[in-house]
Amino acid sequence: MGKTLLIPVKYARKSYPEEITPRIQEVAGHFDVSSIRPVMPYSLHTEYCYGPRRFDSSIVRQFPTICAAQKNGIPQLWFSKQWSFEFADFIVSLVGDNEPPRIIEIHPPFDDYCPSIEDFAETYSIFEKRITEKFPGVIICIEHRFGTTYRGGKFLISGVGDILKLAILTERQNLNLMIVLDFVQLFSRHFGARPKRPQDIDQVFTLLKGCIDRISSIHIWGKKRIRGRLVAHQGDLNDYFEGDAALKKHFLTGARELLADDQPRFFIPEVNSTNEDLISIVREFQKASFEFV
Repeated sequence: MGKTLLIPVKYARKSYPEEITPRIQEVAGHFDVSSIRPVMPYSLHTEYCYGPRRFDSSIVRQFPTICAAQKNGIPQLWFSKQWSFEFADFIVSLVGDNEPPRIIEIHPPFDDYCPSIEDFAETYSIFEKRITEKFPGVIICIEHRFGTTYRGGKFLISGVGDILKLAILTERQNLNLMIVLDFVQLFSRHFGARPKRPQDIDQVFTLLKGCIDRISSIHIWGKKRIRGRLVAHQGDLNDYFEGDAALKKHFLTGARELLADDQPRFFIPEVNSTNEDLISIVREFQKASFEFV
């Protein structure tokens, strides 16, 4: 078994433990962002379609297909080939005079207008060609999604089966699209609020071994019970597993073994609660023999 290596990404204004220095930061690039001001190499986190956007920035107004592709204000990503062209140009305009992003993180369409992963790949390929001409060497990765206020369709790429199919298709079509693995969203998609048994975790990780070479990044965050319900992006892993230390250990051990191939991957701790919660999560990964590089 190789080492499990993580490249720390600075998230929001949170700080890592003092011995860990982030080498890259996450920068918001959704459709209501009008400018970016990165202070180090950065990952551009593009539109993720949780809720409505205003579509009123001076940049996004330049792109009529993007502005028109929405339902009740919620963007409809990868709506057409023209949308894909415009999305690449939107990103180029948003980057402006800044250094090009090191990573561009994208998100899947809804299945009411993009019914198959083959349809998505065809539309996406236009974007990849156009954006890599502008930013040679950029890493493009897609995050599977679960959770939105959109109605009428579901995210096309959400569960393990979708991820595996996408990995096989992109390999076959010589696309460079990588995958962001969000543990909490994936477990929510398959098991509800969180996995309940070790075999739940094992089931997901066993299947993910089939696409491990395509995983470039991981997202991790907690869920904290506030006034009786679990709130996303709050708390640490103790909150997420609701004090079940054995299940938490099983998750960390399984994740380490899944990713133990000496390949560094970007680590994005999407914690919107306290800095102590982020540090707690990082320490848990360190205790489980993950190495931050």
